[in-house]
Amino acid sequence: VATDGTVISRRVHGAVLICVKTAAILGAVLSLDVLREEDYMRLVKQTLEPKDRLTTLYDCTYPWPCYGKPAVIFHDRGKIFTSQRATDVLVDRLGIITEQAPPYAPSAKGTVESLFTWVTRKFSHRLPGTTKATPKDRGTYDSVHEAENAGITFDVLEKLFIQSIVDAYMREWDQLRRQRRITLWEESVQEKGVPRWMRSQDD
Repeated sequence: VATDGTVISRRVHGAVLICVKTAAILGAVLSLDVLREEDYMRLVKQTLEPKDRLTTLYDCTYPWPCYGKPAVIFHDRGKIFTSQRATDVLVDRLGIITEQAPPYAPSAKGTVESLFTWVTRKFSHRLPGTTKATPKDRGTYDSVHEAENAGITFDVLEKLFIQSIVDAYMREWDQLRRQRRITLWEESVQEKGVPRWMRSQDD
């Protein structure tokens, strides 16, 4: 990944917040290296707000009408999700219930795990500069050189990530739920309004 025009060898990490019922993504952020509390706060803020400005900024083809206040956020055991600041903002200020997933139980977060599989197969490993799934898959592929040639800066990566969520993931057919994710969200909003009831996951 490159940032400010300079290629660097640091990993990019992401956090998403997903409605478990519809598999709709309500928020998504990227961060260089480890995720920090401010990234989690950005994620929550993005989840609560309409995203017209965001889809315009990132030149998305379709709207991203998914926002609202979750009733429950089901998260992993990362420190950013369990910090005092997270408790102060989410629980005390916003009145959102937070629950930790049990350790070593990825099935408890199946919706998020499915998204990560999607991101790996249909987004990250198709980008110039991918490190591939394994060293064997990578072979002689020069990730840094390919990222430089394609001009993949951090800003570009973030734009492509949001576009892939809005214009691809949200509009794809969900095999488990037997409908497109955007349709499931819109039908749910039609029935109940902008949700304040949903159980969400983030990671």
